[in-house]
Amino acid sequence: MEYASSAWHVISATLVLLLGAPVAASMGRKFGTRPKWGLFLYVWHTIFCIFYAKLVMESGGDAADYFEASLAPSPEFGIGTRGVSYFTHIFSIYLGFSYVGVFFVFNIFGTIGLLAFDAVLRTVTQGRSQFLRRLAVVIVLLPSISFWSAAIGKDSVAFMATSLALWASMSMPRRSWLMIIAIACMFLVRPHIAAIMILSLAGAMVFSAKVPWKWRAALVSVALAASAAIVPFTIQYAGLEMPADGESIETYVEKRQGYNQHGGGGIDIGSMSLPVQLFTYVFRPLPHEANGIFGLAASLDNVVLLLLAVLGVWGMIRRRGDRVVLRNAAFLWIYCAGTWLILAPMTANLGISVRQKWMFVPMLVCLLICNVRERQVRRRASDAEYQPLGTSR
Repeated sequence: MEYASSAWHVISATLVLLLGAPVAASMGRKFGTRPKWGLFLYVWHTIFCIFYAKLVMESGGDAADYFEASLAPSPEFGIGTRGVSYFTHIFSIYLGFSYVGVFFVFNIFGTIGLLAFDAVLRTVTQGRSQFLRRLAVVIVLLPSISFWSAAIGKDSVAFMATSLALWASMSMPRRSWLMIIAIACMFLVRPHIAAIMILSLAGAMVFSAKVPWKWRAALVSVALAASAAIVPFTIQYAGLEMPADGESIETYVEKRQGYNQHGGGGIDIGSMSLPVQLFTYVFRPLPHEANGIFGLAASLDNVVLLLLAVLGVWGMIRRRGDRVVLRNAAFLWIYCAGTWLILAPMTANLGISVRQKWMFVPMLVCLLICNVRERQVRRRASDAEYQPLGTSR
């Protein structure tokens, strides 16, 4: 496998790289982001994309496997791994893109997710303290986000879907169409997470008093119908037999706990209690557990997330001061809890959790920031939520 082996490989990769800039600017405007900040995020994300492509070329990885699989004459379409290979096949064979050119395509997906995530954090920190707004900027620029969402594979699409769903949840049902797109994208790469998203949406609509009953009934009906179709497929996709009883689920979890324990990042997740598993999945490795430069970078990111978690949980406990009231917090809580509880007990490798946790951590970050209590606020964020996002970084 080569970076490029023809003039078209170089030209096409350059065109995709340049195309990403207007795409980022255009999507940024839809999220209320200033063009300069949107372009900066694209450049920031692209730096990690180039570094990731070089790393995989030299050391191997899933991204290289996806690209190699896409070079097959006629790959079979499917969901998950086969879906990514088939999608990559369109660019590598039909359009003749090089390895780097396809990387730049997935880089655009990750950038869209980063722009949406940034827009949400700007919304919930609007009018709040300078410290909280700067913390939001730091979180958006965490290397883990841009690194793992910049490569050929599931993670870039999954992160984009997560961030779009988060942005859509800020103004439902007006952004219902965007929620549908987010669920469809997630289904193509990780159908089990898409099923959780649909069930969370249905649960949130049931308990929401702010959504008109007609919209509530319609959305719940659609969500339940979609769940009825997706959940059985998801169970079979995961390798469970129908019907999935308690014993078969327990056996499946124990089997998953034994995967990927060897090599860097392997841990014995089966011997941990559930609270420790949950903490481990999101906040480890910590600096004293870092193994190499990549482990150290991931651990520093986790320190930032842990700081935010302490502030957010402390704000929930104290229940004093101003906080942001989200319209669809129920959806975010249900989705976060459901995804976290499913993934944490079955992931026995910190290297995997570091990248897969960004399928729900954006929601968790938003909820924690909203619950950080402050004594003085220039403008109530609950009012700012419904204003146009003209003020941006």
